[in-house]
Amino acid sequence: GDPASARGPGTAPVPPPAEFAGDIDARGTEPFWALTIRANQLTLSRPDQPNLIVGNSKGAAVEGATAVFGYAPLVAKVTKAPCSDGMSDLSYPLSVEVVADGATLKGCGAKTGEMPKGEGGG
Repeated sequence: GDPASARGPGTAPVPPPAEFAGDIDARGTEPFWALTIRANQLTLSRPDQPNLIVGNSKGAAVEGATAVFGYAPLVAKVTKAPCSDGMSDLSYPLSVEVVADGATLKGCGAKTGEMPKGEGGG
């Protein structure tokens, strides 16, 4: 048994790995959606629907290469894995799965300053 791996209750929260720290943006298609993960809140934007917003006071719950942000009705699972959005040739460093109001949305993400820039706008 490795005592370092036995974290008992009452231990201080572990800061998330660098790839999950700071602001993260994510987006998906079919249906289109966009998610921003900020220090204080998560905001999900979808066409023809009001924004879905939850607080982010708990920060990320990190398990291995995956970090989970938010809580019902909006939970974002961010995994460090290459991701393509399917509509362009852009490659993202993070795969994102969002559960919003019970619906699962799959897409890609990156830290805000590292989002790939598409050509031609849109």
